[in-house]
Amino acid sequence: MTEILIHIGYPKTATTTIEDGLLVGLHNKGLINYLGRSDFTRNRYFRQSALIRDYLYLGHHLRDDDIVIKPELLNVLSDDNFTHPGPYKERSLNIKVDPYSFPEKLAKYFCDKAEKIRILVTLRSQQTLIYSQYVQNYYLFIDDIENNTPSKHIFNNQGYLKKDMFLIYNFSDVLEKYAEYFGVKNIHLLLFEDLINCKHSFVKELSDILDVDESLAFNLLTAVHYREREKSDNGYFVSVMNRNLPGNLLLMLKNGNLTNRMYKFILKSFRKNKKTTSAIINIMHKMNLRKSQLIPKLTEDQKEIIFNEFKASNLKLSAVFNVSKDKLERYGYI
Repeated sequence: MTEILIHIGYPKTATTTIEDGLLVGLHNKGLINYLGRSDFTRNRYFRQSALIRDYLYLGHHLRDDDIVIKPELLNVLSDDNFTHPGPYKERSLNIKVDPYSFPEKLAKYFCDKAEKIRILVTLRSQQTLIYSQYVQNYYLFIDDIENNTPSKHIFNNQGYLKKDMFLIYNFSDVLEKYAEYFGVKNIHLLLFEDLINCKHSFVKELSDILDVDESLAFNLLTAVHYREREKSDNGYFVSVMNRNLPGNLLLMLKNGNLTNRMYKFILKSFRKNKKTTSAIINIMHKMNLRKSQLIPKLTEDQKEIIFNEFKASNLKLSAVFNVSKDKLERYGYI
């Protein structure tokens, strides 16, 4: 029986660690057929997910042979772009994005290619997820005076949540849409907080979903951890371009067509491993091209506003998708 597992994110729920640590490792051992995504590899095979991403976001045509499905293995696709906040993508791609249309599009392409399709989603309390996603995408807002702090970006002038910005974080609505096309029994939910607080329990659930040895899954998953950020009691630090003469010169190079590839090579490094990336960033700091900027944490009152906005949606997770109510309460979902 040909089977496909689609991990749809969410972003900032250890997706990169799962992809580059566990899924790539299992693929290299011949235990799954991993289609992507993977940031820290040159293996083009894993970039099949980029074709699917272009199909979902840009409407690009997908041929039947664009994606290599292997009947003898579990075929795994992972890409947190499927649950990326639409407004963020609209800023970077300059197009209108509707993530709620993705389940139907995925079903349309994959349903005649496998007898069984399951959906895996990793969730995180919206109180921390929305802030963490903003920190990750701060580069989009650094020059936008109306969005260059978390408070201005997440809340309006009256202090209420900008609901239209964060519709994708109504977890139950999103998952009910996936259940419409793939069935409730084929939706698997894991909580990021379990990975932090009950790692063995998280890995046990994940290894059961993948049907792989639990100890192997634990070793692969815990061997790497990407995208750790420097932090303080007041917030997290991000590396931004220093707006001095050298920094402005590099920005000019970035925006020039002839040198854009050179800029990406320097700034993003080889994308091969974390050590190389860190070395390049350290060189840029020493050259006074980049600086660390503190992104202040949300206040307790602001987190309470987010909590109240999504509480009803999160309660549905327990009722519809059989998620432990005790866990949801313990982790700040309800």
